[in-house]
Amino acid sequence: VACQYGCSYYSLIGFGNAHIVDDPQQKIKALTVLMKTLTGKDFEFNERLVSIVKVIRGECDSYTAKHRPMPEPYKTTQH
Repeated sequence: VACQYGCSYYSLIGFGNAHIVDDPQQKIKALTVLMKTLTGKDFEFNERLVSIVKVIRGECDSYTAKHRPMPEPYKTTQH
């Protein structure tokens, strides 16, 4: 029945301010951490490379989160 469908999710909403990072060394540090987190690999950046990228730093004052788990009958175990 169509009205019985749904989806499992995690949701996080943050409230605060965003600031554009102009300092090349701060941009290099942020991009290095981001790429390591996303890929597990180390990348090298230089000022020329980061000059064409916008980096935005978020400062979170508060947040709210929700989670809708998958119903038990539909869960699968991973081995």
